[in-house]
Amino acid sequence: MDLLPEAGSSHDLRGLRYRLGSLKTGKLLCREVLIQSVRGGAALKIFGVFLGVVGLLSLAAVGCGQKGETQEVRKKTADRAPAERRDLEIRAEATGQIEPLRVVEVKSRVAGELKNITVETGSEVRQGQLLAEIDPRDVRNAFEQATADLEVARAQVATSAAQRKRVESLAGSGVLSPQDLENSQLAETNARAQLLKAETNLRLATEKTGDVTIRSPITGTVIEKGVEQGQIVASASGNVSGGTTLVKMADLGTVQARALVDEIDIGRIHPGQAAAVTVEAYPGRTFQGTVTKIEPKAVVEQNVTMFPVLVRLDNPERLLKPGMNAEVSIDIASRTGVVAVPNGAVVSLREAPSAGAVLGLKDADVRKSLAALRPEREAKGARGEGDERPGVVFVQGAQGPEPKTVVLGLSDWDFTEVVRGLEPGKEVYLISVARLQQQQDQFTSRMRERAGGGMFGGGGGGQRPGGGPPGGGGRGGQ
Repeated sequence: MDLLPEAGSSHDLRGLRYRLGSLKTGKLLCREVLIQSVRGGAALKIFGVFLGVVGLLSLAAVGCGQKGETQEVRKKTADRAPAERRDLEIRAEATGQIEPLRVVEVKSRVAGELKNITVETGSEVRQGQLLAEIDPRDVRNAFEQATADLEVARAQVATSAAQRKRVESLAGSGVLSPQDLENSQLAETNARAQLLKAETNLRLATEKTGDVTIRSPITGTVIEKGVEQGQIVASASGNVSGGTTLVKMADLGTVQARALVDEIDIGRIHPGQAAAVTVEAYPGRTFQGTVTKIEPKAVVEQNVTMFPVLVRLDNPERLLKPGMNAEVSIDIASRTGVVAVPNGAVVSLREAPSAGAVLGLKDADVRKSLAALRPEREAKGARGEGDERPGVVFVQGAQGPEPKTVVLGLSDWDFTEVVRGLEPGKEVYLISVARLQQQQDQFTSRMRERAGGGMFGGGGGGQRPGGGPPGGGGRGGQ
């Protein structure tokens, strides 16, 4: 039997049409073409067309088969996990730094040359311990000057008092006028005022003689040293800049961690909550603390709004040092023995159709199932108290995966609490996040095309493929 027709035969293409009934015929044709290739170029041209048609049909058949098989494979091979009772702990995670509770700046009351400084950065000092000494010569000179001024003032008071008495006597006998008497009384008053001023200056000069020795105001650690011996320092009380800072001190027996907490979690944080702090310097060790303050002003970093939260930490071993980077974990809520499923099994009502597509379900079937479950969902409550919210999981049904509405509670990094709607031991399907996102992207693309974002949309004058009105980029058929 000739498989290839003669060139010019009336049955050339009609004969090929009957030979496309089975893909096995292709093998016979390949063998026959070698035998009959000598019959002419026309036959070979016809056979080339035939091979192209066979190839397209083969790909279409394989593609259709794979699509059907993919849905079945997804239904059979999707991972599942049982709902189990677990203990959940919800924490707010944040990063921050260790800092002292209070920093004291030590300055000198008197100006002058720094004669001696007895501490270095990191020195542990006791309250009242000597820190530094200022050259006392200027202070001593000022004290001696104030002493001399006091003696002069006393002499002037005595002289003015004697002068007033003489004027009073002469004025009584009529030798001097009343005006002379008033002048003598005024001179005595001024002399006494100068005496009071001299006494005050001497008292201040006496105090400054003690200010040349600078002692620690607290028991703590020197965290910063700003001067060296021989440097001229400015007085804290006599300089508009506030004077020269000699050292900065802090009590490191108790420190705090300043952490930036996302505004999403800040509403559930309050003073008194327990917190755990870790630092890179001591891996594997956790320092326990307590939230003491939530600062009212937000901090925005890289378009993220956060609030500073202060966590107080006991530091008896002085292991935590100012400036250390810290990871802060604040206890927000906890549940004991609740029904929970992996986070990968939970989707929102909006995500349910895309999640069903990942599991091989049709979009219409998922929406129909959710519509049938609406009375049950409304009976459970669209939104519960506190952290409760609606959600969807996929369980094993008679025909494969099927959606089930549930009420969700707390969620940590791995598991989500199911408040109502699911019993322990019931298996749920785990949804691939990547494939879920892919389905959502595809759905978004389809919606854009229907709304005019595709190649046929946006003000064209022709008929829309989806059944929309001509022109104007009308909406396609629903």
